[in-house]
Amino acid sequence: MTLVNSNRYQKADNAHIKIGQPVKNSIYSLSGKLLLKKGLSVVSDRQLLTLQKNGYVDAQEPVHNNQKTNLSHKAEAERTIREIEVEIRNSYQNDNIRISGLSSNPKDYNLFEIKKEILDRLCCAFKLLDNNNPIEFKFSIKSLALTIQYQCSAHPDRLLGVLHQDQGPDCNLITPLKRAVICELVGKQAGLGETVRLSMICGAFTCDVGFIDTQNELAMQAEPLTDKQREIIKYLPIKSEKLLLKAGINDPIWLRAVRHHHERFDGSGYPDSLNGDEIPMTTEITAIADAYSAMLKQTLFRNKRTGNKALKLLYAERNKLFNSNTVDLFIKAIGVYPPGTLVKLKNNEIGVVVKRTKNIQTPIVLTLMKPDGSLELTRIERESSHQNYKIIAVLPSNTYNLLQEQLQKVWGGYK
Repeated sequence: MTLVNSNRYQKADNAHIKIGQPVKNSIYSLSGKLLLKKGLSVVSDRQLLTLQKNGYVDAQEPVHNNQKTNLSHKAEAERTIREIEVEIRNSYQNDNIRISGLSSNPKDYNLFEIKKEILDRLCCAFKLLDNNNPIEFKFSIKSLALTIQYQCSAHPDRLLGVLHQDQGPDCNLITPLKRAVICELVGKQAGLGETVRLSMICGAFTCDVGFIDTQNELAMQAEPLTDKQREIIKYLPIKSEKLLLKAGINDPIWLRAVRHHHERFDGSGYPDSLNGDEIPMTTEITAIADAYSAMLKQTLFRNKRTGNKALKLLYAERNKLFNSNTVDLFIKAIGVYPPGTLVKLKNNEIGVVVKRTKNIQTPIVLTLMKPDGSLELTRIERESSHQNYKIIAVLPSNTYNLLQEQLQKVWGGYK
């Protein structure tokens, strides 16, 4: 029997659901499945639309009391989080539900939409921390980490392609997203377990929680950092760790990634000047992902680098700034020419890397421009291992502005 056959249930609307506010009644699907338990908040526009479209509330259910004691609210929220985490993980493993709110039909996947949704959810999660809502902050970050694991399993090349090709206006949020995706892929390459990788992704998302305001200020600064600014920045990992500890985060892998992602193999990093084996692999993966992502970022006083150039710089720092084994794992995970890299082939075609292969130096390239300079309107893949299609140059992503629309289509619909 469906819910609408009972007079006690009514359609959920704006009166029942608002972003960032705890719902006063639990929300159910038409079949009676619990979609959102009362007392928890909606964290994204997509989730809000889904609940408004498919949700029903029980008019006879006692409403959530915002005045209940903090202790009982915390206990209920923690219990709810454990229940939902189990449901999400089971659904993730069985592929029975849509982790990121998108259709399970591959034809419906648009990686730009997925990226936007993840960025929206990440922004909401940081607001939860700012608003002193640690329980839902912790759940939101873990839920995002599960989404990253799912997307990296389902569409790793396309996800890398979107993140390498597109900066967009949410530049400061794209950096933690890049860190998270890269940590998952490198962690898999290293053979780390799913739970360990999940903690590492959470750390990658929250490395800069104490740096957000300062980061926005520096983004508008046209000159290099001053000595005073450098001293302030050295303290920020400790500040971020303290914020997470205050929010009830006690996961050692998560916390170490946040505190020590600026440590370096030779001891020249900060804040604790760790060196060599004192830096755990999970932390070093996060550190390399952070350094790599920073090099891809445009600032007013530094041009962004291509993924290939950034990898060359990381390789040059093996056993100096980073452990050589971890750098090698990093390059094996994303390739010498990561997806999203704009390249020129030996036959003078211009294309974009769309797939990694077992050989990290010879990816699959999708042709975008013919040798005569005209656009390639048919979908043609080139194996760069072939002598005629060897990669001879890497180009900045903004080299050919007329290719931007084609690149959008590549990651919107490429399978």
